[in-house]
Amino acid sequence: MNLYHALAQLTYRQILKRSYQTFPDRLKARFFTPIYHWIKNHNPPLIRYPIGSYELWMSFDHELPLILQGYPQYTQNLVRLTQQISQEISEFKMIDVGANIGDTVALLNLKGSTLCIEGNPYFFKILEKNAKVLKNIELVQTLLGETSQSLQGILEYKLGTGRIIPTSDVESLTIQTLPEVLEQYPHFREARLLKIDTDGFDCQVLRGAKSWLMEAKPVIFFEYDPHYLRTQKEVKLSIFKDLKDWGYFYLLIYDNVGDFMLSSTCDSISQLKELHDYLLRKDKLYCDICVFHELDRELFKSFQNQEHQILP
Repeated sequence: MNLYHALAQLTYRQILKRSYQTFPDRLKARFFTPIYHWIKNHNPPLIRYPIGSYELWMSFDHELPLILQGYPQYTQNLVRLTQQISQEISEFKMIDVGANIGDTVALLNLKGSTLCIEGNPYFFKILEKNAKVLKNIELVQTLLGETSQSLQGILEYKLGTGRIIPTSDVESLTIQTLPEVLEQYPHFREARLLKIDTDGFDCQVLRGAKSWLMEAKPVIFFEYDPHYLRTQKEVKLSIFKDLKDWGYFYLLIYDNVGDFMLSSTCDSISQLKELHDYLLRKDKLYCDICVFHELDRELFKSFQNQEHQILP
């Protein structure tokens, strides 16, 4: 590790421990804060930081540790969900679309196996480094969507997340569907949980996975962001009609930091419209939605009751 990387590692940890209670604390914060912002805006290096039970590589400008520090409940809903599902099956398998650096796998600390799908080359290289310590994961570098196609665009990276920016003057990006990927990884066709976090493309990934969803009926955990959906000219609330047509019905809805908001169903259109419009009025606010097939009513009720018990 060279001096620059050592300074970045030290600075990041100091920022996370930053306090203003005493004069020495304030002095230390005044020293490290400008260094943090300079490194963040000038070729941020990779650093290592403990996530869950693992120490992962991540970019210096990745905000996950800051989010976890400010919102300790972040991702804990997914932890509880996997624990609940694991009680009903002997071998738990999950598909993680938008796996980023492998942080979800690290936080869940699964006993089962995970297929990690990441399309951004920058994240995928870090994911490969972290795969050396993470357990029972397989990696796929590809972008997923509604149909197999070539898309003109670039992959933007910022603050630990990435998205596709459509353009007309760059080389095309190859898009696959989830069932096409599963042809190469058939042992994940019986995955019991599908987690998607693709910054606005979640609904397209779901539509592309229609045939597999109708066959396997996994529990779905995806990000619903009306801001991104409006940019993509997505038909408002249409994904809920699609899910209902595929046999899904029950919903548990969380805010973007993991707090439980409400239960609903795919046909509660007026309620879902109010939620959609509320999120759209709030800058940078979105929700995560856990979707259960109509045949998973007992699993839904059990998990719903558990979520109600953690309310203050």
